Amino acid sequence: MTEALEERKSLAGKVALITGGCGGLGLATVMRLKSSGATVVISDLDAERGAEVSDALGVAFLQQDVSKPDDWGQTAAMLQERFDGLDILVNNAAILRADHIEAETIEHFQHVMAVNCHSVFLGIQACLPLMQRPGGAIVNICSSSAEMGFPQFCAYTASKAAVRSLTMSTAVYLKQQGRTLRCNSVHPDGI
Repeated sequence: MTEALEERKSLAGKVALITGGCGGLGLATVMRLKSSGATVVISDLDAERGAEVSDALGVAFLQQDVSKPDDWGQTAAMLQERFDGLDILVNNAAILRADHIEAETIEHFQHVMAVNCHSVFLGIQACLPLMQRPGGAIVNICSSSAEMGFPQFCAYTASKAAVRSLTMSTAVYLKQQGRTLRCNSVHPDGI
């Protein structure tokens, strides 16, 4: 019993940001990190739902469009000012759009790439300077579709494959720099 309690509180003193934290996998991640003792900040586009989740779980909420560099600048500034840095970044925010290669439009393709992939780049770039304490982690929520083709999700699979490669490049960079910060991707199947 004591070991289980110790394990659940293993993140005490850590500050975690979860993008897209108001529902689905993001909300499950928020609840798990909170139960493990982390101080949790969620970001999401949905301000109303964000306020509900924040009140219900006792976590901080920040309305954010993860595809916008200025929003990431504001997020990083808030994390530095309020929490003196960041330990865990979970890039979870994403959208799923169903269209095959012949039906997809460039506008929709670019939008999916902005939310699912560019946001991960922006998040890592904005948060890396905040992640100076030992034992930090960047977790990019990817997808099994990054490793196989799903014809009905052409933009989504492309965006997640890009996140997978960005994660590997970032991990190698951090190792070369001698940083103790980890960068990994998680590849769930349909949820």
